[in-house]
Amino acid sequence: MTKPVKTLKANFKEEYGSTLRVYVGKKFADDDATLASIRKEDAKGGEVKINGKMLVGNFEKKIFEELNCKNVNRNRICL
Repeated sequence: MTKPVKTLKANFKEEYGSTLRVYVGKKFADDDATLASIRKEDAKGGEVKINGKMLVGNFEKKIFEELNCKNVNRNRICL
């Protein structure tokens, strides 16, 4: 079962103290949508494990590899 966008954002805020923005194209993703429902068809999916000491570049790379998103930067994920 995949989590809705609002759960991902809430968990990220709680764990890292920063706001995560999730976009579909140029628009904010619907908070009730699941990540599986908004990711690109060729995304392999899976689990991304991060920690508070991870470098931003490594975080971006992991998100890109798992979700095949075109643009990841600090607190913004574009699917």
